[in-house]
Amino acid sequence: MISGLLSVPEENVALGVENLKEEVTSWKYALREAQSEILKYKVAGIPASQKMVCFCEEELDGDLPRYLVNLVLLQEGREFCAVLYGAEGSGCRYILGSKTMDLRPLAKELNQVFSGRGGGKAEMVQGFVQGKMDVIEAWLKEQVKE
Repeated sequence: MISGLLSVPEENVALGVENLKEEVTSWKYALREAQSEILKYKVAGIPASQKMVCFCEEELDGDLPRYLVNLVLLQEGREFCAVLYGAEGSGCRYILGSKTMDLRPLAKELNQVFSGRGGGKAEMVQGFVQGKMDVIEAWLKEQVKE
């Protein structure tokens, strides 16, 4: 029965499964590379005068949110970046990064206001909060004025 799903003879099921695992790994890598390129284009489209940047992305996972924060902060003149990500409606994860401010007090207040948890170092914090991304983004923009 299983060999029918893999299109291999029954005695080669283990090899068939291994080949499928390698194929999935290859597709995941290709997807991550494509997502990285898309993020580079998004960051390149941000006006140079914009010091505070906030992204709301539902489809980020792995190390891509941190990659995006670092990509933004590497740009000349950028001082703050927030990345909110996850499935809308069930709360969201966040990563905040800055070259110029200690983000721990902001993260503490963010966690209090939006029933969240998280923490980190002065220059980068991460966590999870309850609420809609657009409401959280508006709150962050109010707290971190350009």
